[in-house]
Amino acid sequence: MIMNLITQKEIKFYHDEIKKTSKEILFTISSSNYASIITPTSQCLLSPGSISEEDTLKQLHMIQLLNINAENLSGIIKRICVAIPHHQKNSKIQYAFAHCIRNIIWSWINNYPMEFVGLCQAGGRLPGRGEKLFNVLNDWASSTKSKSHFWPAQTMLLIVCPDIMLKITQGSKASGDDIAKEEFLNLLKESLRVNKLVDVALMCCVDLYKASTFVSKGDTSALRYIVPGLESDVKEKLFDAKSPIKNSEGEVNVTLMIDCLYSAFLLNSRKVMKGLFATCYSTEAPLYFKEVLLKCFLLLANKKKSLPWNPTIRDTFETESSKVRGLFNNYVRDLAQIETLKAATDKKGRVKYERIMKQVDLIYLILELFQKVPEFALYSDDKNKAVALDEIAILLTSLCSCFLQFSIPELQQRAAELLVVLHQPNNVEKWCPTDKVEGFWLTSCAVNSLITDFLITEQNIDTVNLEFIMSILEKIFISRNEFLKKYKNVKPEKNTKKLRFNCSSKIEIALLVHLCSGEPVVCSICSRCVNLMCEELDILTDYIDDTDNAIASNYNAYVQLKSAGHLKTGRQAQQNTIRAMLRKVENYTNSNYRAWEETYKRWNIYTQALIYNEEKELLESQLNNVNVPNQSNVRDSSKSGSSSKTGKAGKKHSKKPSKLKKRKKDKGKDKGKDKSKVSEDKSKLEGNNFNNLPESSSKGGRRNINALGDNIPNFVLALSKSEIQYQWRNYLGFLLSMSAVALKNEKASSGSSNSLIQKFINSLTKLLTSKFINIRETIKKDIGNCISPYSYQLLLQTFQKSIGKFFDKSGQVLVVEENTLFVEQVVSILKIIFEQNQDQVYTENLNVFNHFDDLIM
Repeated sequence: MIMNLITQKEIKFYHDEIKKTSKEILFTISSSNYASIITPTSQCLLSPGSISEEDTLKQLHMIQLLNINAENLSGIIKRICVAIPHHQKNSKIQYAFAHCIRNIIWSWINNYPMEFVGLCQAGGRLPGRGEKLFNVLNDWASSTKSKSHFWPAQTMLLIVCPDIMLKITQGSKASGDDIAKEEFLNLLKESLRVNKLVDVALMCCVDLYKASTFVSKGDTSALRYIVPGLESDVKEKLFDAKSPIKNSEGEVNVTLMIDCLYSAFLLNSRKVMKGLFATCYSTEAPLYFKEVLLKCFLLLANKKKSLPWNPTIRDTFETESSKVRGLFNNYVRDLAQIETLKAATDKKGRVKYERIMKQVDLIYLILELFQKVPEFALYSDDKNKAVALDEIAILLTSLCSCFLQFSIPELQQRAAELLVVLHQPNNVEKWCPTDKVEGFWLTSCAVNSLITDFLITEQNIDTVNLEFIMSILEKIFISRNEFLKKYKNVKPEKNTKKLRFNCSSKIEIALLVHLCSGEPVVCSICSRCVNLMCEELDILTDYIDDTDNAIASNYNAYVQLKSAGHLKTGRQAQQNTIRAMLRKVENYTNSNYRAWEETYKRWNIYTQALIYNEEKELLESQLNNVNVPNQSNVRDSSKSGSSSKTGKAGKKHSKKPSKLKKRKKDKGKDKGKDKSKVSEDKSKLEGNNFNNLPESSSKGGRRNINALGDNIPNFVLALSKSEIQYQWRNYLGFLLSMSAVALKNEKASSGSSNSLIQKFINSLTKLLTSKFINIRETIKKDIGNCISPYSYQLLLQTFQKSIGKFFDKSGQVLVVEENTLFVEQVVSILKIIFEQNQDQVYTENLNVFNHFDDLIM
């Protein structure tokens, strides 16, 4: 059953994973059940007529996957010696036997290296008559094709006979069967210069290279004598960029190059780092040279246990770490062209694109290497602190670029995972070994600033990506705090003060903006991140103040946000918790105002989109002859908080209904505004005046509504109506709750008449009488429930100004349904405000409404 899974060619799902797991299971089972597996297999091989050729091949394949020690290997070689004469007429099975021999010997060496080391040191040979099997294969290797199959197996059979090889290499006169073995070794050297046999000769020589790494320099072994004579020819052939060695598929034999480079490094690391490594780094070398180099490093990194005389990955840190970081940074920089080149149609552009995609594969290798050995990524020689810090900062910011700027999911995932690993406290200490805390602040602030800048400036981040980025930021914050706890007694340097404050300001902006995300999971992560920032303040409380960290000014409010980080009751309840906390943010800072300002821009866009959808839906219904009531005449049946008496205006209206007058145009409307389609750029994202809307029932209504849609970014229009509605309301709640911040900014700016907070309140006032009931009712409820008490006076002044326009010059009320609706809405808002459970501070702010009832009665 297991072999069927391994040999089956077409598995629909998880093909590689199933095969890999099946091989691991077979290897484990054979450790304790070897005899019960190998016995029936041997019987099948000894009886060629009893099973088909396909089953024979499966049996040979299975043998290669078993857990084979020295004793088992001897038994298999002995069985093959007996079985192989029965298959003299079938070359396909003969070749399969040869491949099996080579692979099982390497399996034994790799899984039981000390048994092989002991064999070499003893100078004997592996039992099982491997020398006899060598002679059989040597007789069969009569043609070029047969040599390509049999020579690698013959090489491995010689390797497990150290006594024979030593006798040959020491110059002793060969006799009997040893003559053929001596001739074989000589033929290997000569074949390195013969085109037809160079491929197989190189494979055999690299096997000798690899085997020699298991022998120490102090041992008397033939492998140590043979390799120096092959070295120059092997390296010259394999690392010739002009004439690369190809495999059977016609591709450059990268695997053989990796084995050679890896073995050469183990034999003489200093020589290789100065020679072959330098060749691979060369800008003139093809990209597959870098692939060979990086995979060589990965082999070293994956080596669980090294033999005492062999160098390890740590021996490469001093000379190679900086170079590999340089490769990574260069490849990431080149990625900036990928979107442009992706659409290229000319040959030159396509070639560049293909090269960059190959570089992406190299980036994956570097990320894997750094993930396995973080010390390789972060190594510093301590000679120049500034240069070392700069290199680490560039590395980490390049990782940020990988998962923020490039739409390659696998690259984003790997880069983000590595960034989190490198932020673990034990790795942070390696950023700047000579000054760990200062190095932490300088580098960490650069990383966090880059991430938060992206979150602030980019509005078109899909939900999945946004959640992913925020989760990475949260993990970084957790690791930061763990590091700071470890060094809580070390005071931050003064030279990092400005950097720390600016970074915390950007963090505050990004977290506040995304606290009102339409995705509850994102809101939860943002809440937890705010809590983590408060935790950072707790850790550093003895050393910092408001001038060190922007969050500190409103610590008492932010620290209450912890409960919103765990979504249990639903997203609206979560938003209510967030808004209640934001109403307590009283201290104005540049960062929290910038968050308000950025949210206002986004709300403006979503307001346009919301009205656009309503207008479009109304127009389509009318064009399809659907009987849709004029929503301007529809009143909210609930009239939450509205009074039964609406004053003189209400009384007159009850006696004589009036015609609906056309809405007044906004006095601040830009004249001569270009209504042509605008591109989706930064100016477009800042939004247009959403009050300049087409009448859906007017001539050319469809054309006008489409023109309105042209002014809304495509990524917003792509959202569903409910998504737009929910995101719009979240932005609205945030702006109202944080309106105190905007008001205090206005005062700090000498009370500019064109302040955003005034524009925002004016917009809300107009929307209170929107012909779309869901818009006006949402505005009414959220003003009443969410607006900051410090904004009551501004709200009152705006209402008074609007109601003042309801009278003519003689003081008579202009009886218009829109006016009546507005008064009802205002009364409802006041009722909601008064009915809330206000604390003492908020109650004092209610005094501004004392005389307002006289105006509306």
